[in-house]
Amino acid sequence: MNPKKIDPRHLEKLNDPRRMKIQDPHLIWETLAVKDPRVLVEIGVGTGFFAFPFSEKLRNGAVYALDISEQMLSWL
Repeated sequence: MNPKKIDPRHLEKLNDPRRMKIQDPHLIWETLAVKDPRVLVEIGVGTGFFAFPFSEKLRNGAVYALDISEQMLSWL
C-alpha cells in the first residue's frame, strides 16, 4: 500500500479558505453530535485544518495529531 502524501510545497492547498465550502470542520463537528468528548485523534493531520477547530470544541479534552510526514508535523 502506498499512502498518498501531500507535497509540503503545496501546503497552501490544505489551508485554502475555499476548502471550507466542501469540508467545513464546524459542520462536520455538528454532524458528529458528540457530547463532551475527552479525546480526539486525527490521523493524517496535515496542517491541522480539522484538528485546530475541533480542539476549540473540546472543553475538557485533548486532540492528538498524527501524521507519517515529519515535515507536516514540524509545520504543525
